[in-house]
Amino acid sequence: MKQVLPNLYLLRHEAVAKPTPFTFLARRPTGNLLFATKADISGFFSEIEKQGGVSAILLGDRHHVSADTVVLARHFNVPLTCSRVEAKVLQAKGFEIGNPLPFTAQSLTEDLQIIPLPGHTQGAFAYLWSNEGQKILFIGDTLVPVDQGWQYWVSPPSRKKLAESLRLLKDIAFDHIVSNSFACTGNPCRKVGAADRNALLDQAISSLLKG
Repeated sequence: MKQVLPNLYLLRHEAVAKPTPFTFLARRPTGNLLFATKADISGFFSEIEKQGGVSAILLGDRHHVSADTVVLARHFNVPLTCSRVEAKVLQAKGFEIGNPLPFTAQSLTEDLQIIPLPGHTQGAFAYLWSNEGQKILFIGDTLVPVDQGWQYWVSPPSRKKLAESLRLLKDIAFDHIVSNSFACTGNPCRKVGAADRNALLDQAISSLLKG
């Protein structure tokens, strides 16, 4: 478990044969949040318990669930949370989603906002966490830092929808952007100023619309 920001920890085994997604634990006085993926993080269970356990397990999209994610939820006796759109797809594959949410902008807690972000998948969520005066955007697999740039993976019919989603993000202030994707290279948690934020969103939108 590696601290990457105040109260934010990365849970990822570095010595593995193939790239694995990035899982994050947000430590909060009112209950810790786990931004989960399909990775097996059972080796971190004891450390998570020492930090106070988990009050919610949050999923960005359907790509973040595996049998290991189900084991995680059962171990901490916390339901998996995602949009109803993604839950429907996952339940059809045999995965239990105990806390499916409406696909709308909403507050999960006082310090955590849910942002619908369709494009990468139809029902993807991003999460905006207020942490000690900083706004941290957990963007899942929607935008991925690769080397010095940002990449996305989206089917051609969904490119316009993703561009619309990213355009809406321009109205949301955030200080850090965090990606869960296994394709990330370098730091998965990047600090962005207002100019950097607008530049990376504008570049992605322009590229999507050209396609």
